[in-house]
Amino acid sequence: MSDLNWDTATVAELHLQQGDLDAALAVYRRLLSSNPGDELARERLQELCDADALGSKAGFGALLEWIISEAPGARVCAVMGLDGVVVERRNAAEHQDEYEDALVELSLAARRIAQGGDKSPALKDPRCFALRLRDLTALCYWLDDDYICVALIGDGESVESGESGESGEAGDQRQRRGLAARAAYVLRRAVPGLRRELRR
Repeated sequence: MSDLNWDTATVAELHLQQGDLDAALAVYRRLLSSNPGDELARERLQELCDADALGSKAGFGALLEWIISEAPGARVCAVMGLDGVVVERRNAAEHQDEYEDALVELSLAARRIAQGGDKSPALKDPRCFALRLRDLTALCYWLDDDYICVALIGDGESVESGESGESGEAGDQRQRRGLAARAAYVLRRAVPGLRRELRR
């Protein structure tokens, strides 16, 4: 009978969902030692190490500032509870006093999702969800059962319409999806450090 190997990317991601970054890092390292050519595992390990290093040097504030600086179109980023209380928040310089109502709406939506009241087919990934609020895309990552990280992404008015070769609503939608996808990648890199900060 052969021994089962639990060192898989799925197991590592389960450790992350449970907030155990150290266990996830260990699994990815063992996975790479047994299969050095696994580029996806190597990239994910690098992402997690970057987030771990950033999180160990700074609290929520520095992580949120990093998200704002790296996520294109980011207007505000916050760690908040499902009760609507903001633990920490950073805004892009030009949006210092905006979006309070949007954050409250998001905490209410997250609470409905957590309680099972929203069965939206858009919720394919249990670790995160995205919503449209007015002219914003809201990206939310679960940090634990009671807290989320939220990034509000603008529609990218700094990009000239028509640069992509598309115009009208189709071009706008493609641009929004592109900005949201890049911002989601940045958030995904920061979430392990935010989870570690939350446990402190």
